[in-house]
Amino acid sequence: MITVQATSRMFRFLPTPAIAATIWYVFAAVLAGFEIDVHEFCFMSNHFHVVLTPRNADLPEFTQKLHSLLSRALNALRGTRGSNIEDGYNIVVETDEETILRHCAYVLANPVAAHLVGRATAWRGPSSAKLEYGKEVIVERPRSGLWRPAERPSKHARGRRKRSWEPKRRSYRGRWSSPERVSFKLVRPPVAQGTLTDTELRAEVRRRVALREASASAERAKSGRKVLSMRGVLRQSWWETPETTQELFGAAPRVASSSRWARREALQRSREFIRAYRAALRRWLSGEREVEFPAGTWLMRRRFGVRCSSGPPG
Repeated sequence: MITVQATSRMFRFLPTPAIAATIWYVFAAVLAGFEIDVHEFCFMSNHFHVVLTPRNADLPEFTQKLHSLLSRALNALRGTRGSNIEDGYNIVVETDEETILRHCAYVLANPVAAHLVGRATAWRGPSSAKLEYGKEVIVERPRSGLWRPAERPSKHARGRRKRSWEPKRRSYRGRWSSPERVSFKLVRPPVAQGTLTDTELRAEVRRRVALREASASAERAKSGRKVLSMRGVLRQSWWETPETTQELFGAAPRVASSSRWARREALQRSREFIRAYRAALRRWLSGEREVEFPAGTWLMRRRFGVRCSSGPPG
């Protein structure tokens, strides 16, 4: 599971119709260029979660392109500039099926746990709560912001210009094209293979989401708190931030598991990867260009084309 935050925790992804349509399109368009299985996702107002399985080692490039295009699209929509997304992202590796299911339910129930809506399906931001495994989702290109049709200058304005715009337009054509519609499929998580059908597994995830909804409802009843509702959410401004504080220097989880021993094993694999990577990097810096880096190496492979082992990453 990856978690990405908006800059300064501001409500940059506030799910107005235009923002939601933009996020849907950007997410689907970027996803189409990578071998990544998306199992669940939910875009909140100031962060988003995605439960996914990369089928190669290009997850960093996927997140970089997603952040870049999404930030440019939001800026074009609002007439602003600068970054909309914090540098980096948090990755939590699930080591067993129970943890995967728990994270899937957690992602879908995020708006409920925040007491923004009473049901996960009531959240209007981009979310997989209403999607089915294996069913194609078709997203139309928005006609606003970055994709707003260019307005032709008036005849009077064209007459005043000494040089034609056409040579400049030709120089920019073909640099980047965006299809009218893009599609993707929600892929079932690697859980209960051969035991549960897609429909049965989807029902199990939704059952777990319903339990979280009931828990949040009981918590509100006990404290006297009310759901903000989508009307209240949309009254907020995108430059506002939550009233709650955030711990900035605490431990960031990297592995999640229902078994202490599985968690320790995963952390040990991570330490072994770091040791192997540092050893390979020292040899490469000393001039040994044929050294093999461990599986999972990304930046050195993309930037310098180093050799990498074919085993599973640490």
